Amino acid sequence: MIRLPRGKALQRNLDTTYVRFDGVLQSLHREAHTGYVRMVAEEAEAVLFLRDGELIAPVLERNEKLTKGFDALVELLAWLEKHRAFLEICRLDYDLLRALLAFHHGTVRILKTDKVPADPAALEAVFQERKVTGAAIIDAPEGPLHVFAADGAIVGAWWPDTDRWVAPVEPWEAGAERCEIWECPDADTLRTVDLDVQRLELYETLRRSVEQFVPGFGDYLFDLEVRRQDLGEPGHLRKGGFYALADGLRARCRLLIGARRAGELGTVMRSAVGRLIDVGL
Repeated sequence: MIRLPRGKALQRNLDTTYVRFDGVLQSLHREAHTGYVRMVAEEAEAVLFLRDGELIAPVLERNEKLTKGFDALVELLAWLEKHRAFLEICRLDYDLLRALLAFHHGTVRILKTDKVPADPAALEAVFQERKVTGAAIIDAPEGPLHVFAADGAIVGAWWPDTDRWVAPVEPWEAGAERCEIWECPDADTLRTVDLDVQRLELYETLRRSVEQFVPGFGDYLFDLEVRRQDLGEPGHLRKGGFYALADGLRARCRLLIGARRAGELGTVMRSAVGRLIDVGL
């Protein structure tokens, strides 16, 4: 189970049988949503973190295996094509999002028993020492406690066993024997998946494919077709736009290299477009 504080729940139990997953992400993108979408099903669970409407970090747990980043997104989308799931949308403030990203994607250090902070003030002193953005997991006598911080300041705490969020942090019972400190200096800019970069790479792949099939003229024909279709910024192109570009290039090259070679070019380009991850953003 992927454990994290709920945040402010905006929607719960959205059934993917009736709600399109990419449509949900499109709506959150338009609203510049900061928070996460949690997907829960019988055999899988996933969390997709968003910052200002942009997907920045997916995490997937399936068959007791945790997958992160681009691989998690690819596996999640393939799984959703065949299975039903329920979605929950939660809003987070920026500091808590930064702390959660550090917890899921940062580095950890273990404090020895004699160094475990005895109270919130002592813990904040540990955070302040390194200006930690991240979380501490304390094995308190009354159960595990997650305390989150941004730039060394505590922003709140969560008791996962009871799903209780507290701010300011309440003292825990004496006798905690273990403390993990998770931190990530680049939590502000962390992205484990960047769809714009993938689109730009595909754009250049199509350009190289045309030049390979029509040496010396490929770049010219590519730019000509891009202008004809008025495609705009390649980083914002959706999958349908890339397919239209590939088909237009195949037709344009046919006069120069013949139907057979143009067909081969079209197959190469459409195959490349088919690998593009498109979640509506």
